[in-house]
Amino acid sequence: MATCDGASFVATLSNDSMNRFGENTKFVACVFPYINGYSISVWHKFMMDNNNIGASLARNVVGDSSQFIPRTVEALVSGLKSAGFVPTVVESF
Repeated sequence: MATCDGASFVATLSNDSMNRFGENTKFVACVFPYINGYSISVWHKFMMDNNNIGASLARNVVGDSSQFIPRTVEALVSGLKSAGFVPTVVESF
């Protein structure tokens, strides 16, 4: 996972709610001082164990929890806007 050397603030999140299905997602958000404001870098890591046959079959029908990664990033941007900040997404993939 990412390291945040020089960051003013670091937030981490581990979503293991789907762990019983062999899925886990980790997020790291690093807030760095930047020209006239701050820069926030967000990294995620999605892990999936394919050894659970039942979970693998279910994923073929409903997908996996990685679909929530973009929603989580969007919620972060929305939360910043709600707090009065004017975030600009430079790159997202």
